[in-house]
Amino acid sequence: MTLKQLKHFRQLSHVTWEALIGDAEVHCVDYTIPGHQRADIGVSVISRKDHAVPGPAVYFMHGGGEIGAGGWGREAGEGS
Repeated sequence: MTLKQLKHFRQLSHVTWEALIGDAEVHCVDYTIPGHQRADIGVSVISRKDHAVPGPAVYFMHGGGEIGAGGWGREAGEGS
């Protein structure tokens, strides 16, 4: 992919947060944690609304190559 193609690919698909979650009974909190050389890393914690700690978790890490919006197709500060 070239820089000239990047704008085109970004416009192909913009999945909204609402489309991903739908009517699921979940709560999402976004955090910023320090990464390598103190670079900010955005993380999202998504849990059932009736979740009580402690409990099991699923850890997912995107390997890179993200060309769209922020995580989950949201802009910074969006979420529920």
